[in-house]
Amino acid sequence: MDLRKLEGLIGLAVRARKCIQGSEACAQGIRTGKVLVLLLDPSASANTRKEFSNLCSNYCCPLVILPEAGWLEKVTGTTNRRVIAFSDPGFGQAILKMKED
Repeated sequence: MDLRKLEGLIGLAVRARKCIQGSEACAQGIRTGKVLVLLLDPSASANTRKEFSNLCSNYCCPLVILPEAGWLEKVTGTTNRRVIAFSDPGFGQAILKMKED
């Protein structure tokens, strides 16, 4: 996974407001079917990882665990950000394509 390309894509999605940030908002988005792909920071607690792993498997949502801890905070420009979800089909497909490469 090329982190520079992913960083640009996430930054663009944040500025375009095509993403959902925060644990509760992401969980609600998964339950309602709005989330197409979920990114999880590896520094998230075990409880958070388990919660989103179960949600994603139950609601058939792809889960991508990022390779670097704290990287999501740097990219989004917010503190204590461990989860971000994408609701736009274009951004979601691009992230899944990057994951495969």
